[in-house]
Amino acid sequence: MFGLFKRKKPTESAAVSSPLYQLPAHLISLITPAEYNQILQLTIEQLSLKGTIEAIHDDGSLSILFAGQQGATLFFLDNLLRKCKAADQSEWEAIVFNHVKILPINSAAITYIYKDFEFAAPLLKVQVKPKGFAKEVMQDCVYRQDFPDTYTFLVIDFQDALHYVRSNEAEEWEKPVDQLFDVALANIAREKTDVSAYLLAERLPFFTLFHNDFAAAYAIELDQNIEEAIGAFGAVVSIPAKGVAFVHPIETDTVFDYIGASHELVQSFYTDEIYTVTDRYYWYYQGQYQLFPYRVEGNKAYLSYPAKLRNLLEE
Repeated sequence: MFGLFKRKKPTESAAVSSPLYQLPAHLISLITPAEYNQILQLTIEQLSLKGTIEAIHDDGSLSILFAGQQGATLFFLDNLLRKCKAADQSEWEAIVFNHVKILPINSAAITYIYKDFEFAAPLLKVQVKPKGFAKEVMQDCVYRQDFPDTYTFLVIDFQDALHYVRSNEAEEWEKPVDQLFDVALANIAREKTDVSAYLLAERLPFFTLFHNDFAAAYAIELDQNIEEAIGAFGAVVSIPAKGVAFVHPIETDTVFDYIGASHELVQSFYTDEIYTVTDRYYWYYQGQYQLFPYRVEGNKAYLSYPAKLRNLLEE
């Protein structure tokens, strides 16, 4: 079973000169300070050909002002760092070039989108991001929480890029935020997500969800999008990356059998994918997600049932 989903392990990179910028805390488990600085310098070189770098922030983002634009664009390094880390060091320069080549965005078109909600509505989507993403600017963005310890951001899917919606810009549509998310999730439901059913360990049913950008987002409204993946007692759900989700319907007390059997699979995607979200497990029941509680003792983590799920299974 695991062979179906095997991922290549990232190639270790050679050390570079002493770092000039401090490695952000949330990236410590991903990359070394030397690797971070090498990729950062490559990025600065490419972006400097397109505009003026106004600031390099402590969270690993850059503010760049493009010609003809009134305000600086915030550029996040996280995804680019993951792309480079998953490749050989010799490929980094080309990866950086391809990653930033779509910049600058068509600011006139984006401005028009905010002036016309009827035009904007089909472009609205959502992205599920890990806790700590864009913490310096998230207060300016439109977001909510669907999966605990993550955030669901409202985005515009336009010209092969996802543009995060800012609160002051969204006000131009004069629509309630709940309505914007309803429209975005309806668009997500229409995405062609690859949904397949398997047996794990030859006896545990589970569903795989794959999409380049929106598998985790597709799982938000699980009861509407994949009703057959929900059992009498809900489902166990994991979203290791934005493009993949796994769902186990709970009909009997198979919860920890499934979690044990799926752990290696979930970890492989969480470790190897570029756009990761979380390796935690969730319980989905009646339209709501809860985290499986866990405690750490020494170097081991122990999961336990959400209280309501335990009560349901014991009845």
